Amino acid sequence: MKIAFLTDSTATLDENLLNHPHVYYVSLQLNFSSGETFTEVPDRPKIEEVYHAIQKADRIPKTSQPQPQAFHEVYQSLINKGYDLVYFIPLSYVLSGTNQTGQSVAKEYEDQIKTVTLSNGRVGLPLRFLVKETIKMVEEGLSTEEILPRFKWLNDHTTMWASIGDINHLVQGGRASRAKGIIASLLKIVPIIEFGKDGSIDLVAKVRTQRRALKWLADRFIEEAKKYSHRVSGALVHVDSREGAEEMARLIHEQLPDISLEIDWLTPVVGNHGGIGTLGLAVLPSLENYPQA
Repeated sequence: MKIAFLTDSTATLDENLLNHPHVYYVSLQLNFSSGETFTEVPDRPKIEEVYHAIQKADRIPKTSQPQPQAFHEVYQSLINKGYDLVYFIPLSYVLSGTNQTGQSVAKEYEDQIKTVTLSNGRVGLPLRFLVKETIKMVEEGLSTEEILPRFKWLNDHTTMWASIGDINHLVQGGRASRAKGIIASLLKIVPIIEFGKDGSIDLVAKVRTQRRALKWLADRFIEEAKKYSHRVSGALVHVDSREGAEEMARLIHEQLPDISLEIDWLTPVVGNHGGIGTLGLAVLPSLENYPQA
């Protein structure tokens, strides 16, 4: 059976996935008030360039999910290449309509190629982690019936937090009231959010400085990582704030010196909601921790 893996641009694909012969992705977009549209690509210099454009823009850009045509093009290509099965691993359905659009298009081709949608609540490096773990499970010979509960376990036990760099981005994105945004800006408050299993967002803390936010995030990560008896890794993401991510990594390594931590950008479609200076952190437990029957 020939199997493909389909995700989206918010997974921040690395070179290994970009060069993988069976990995495909569709792109989300940023729409500027000037009329310019940026289609996300996993190119780090381009990501940095787009963030600079966001800073200079008169208004915060709006984001949009992939167009149905993008999915049609992928599916037609997969069918032409002889694929039998697609594991579709999009970002959280709470954060985007990408999941629903992809499933809708997939139904149009169900008599030619089977699609298994692995719905989750993740985005950024944690989403990339789920893609890689799915590939590993397929390579190890696991069936769809075996993959589904393991994938759900990985999603449910991947804990994610983020400190918001610019509260105005949350306000204009409709995720915080204007009054709260003004108060937070005046008091220099840094909101910290947690992502639920489905990607829903909850405000879990408010601290006065970015340094305190870094410590809060590092402390939560250490506390969560210590719950697992087997291998755990970490994902640190940033919006033009690599120094902040590296400082957070240093704080974690003081307590967990052997843990593997990966640092990368948040893609513009995601980072646009938090603004420059946003930092994210996730605990990624390996399947070695998966409970055996």
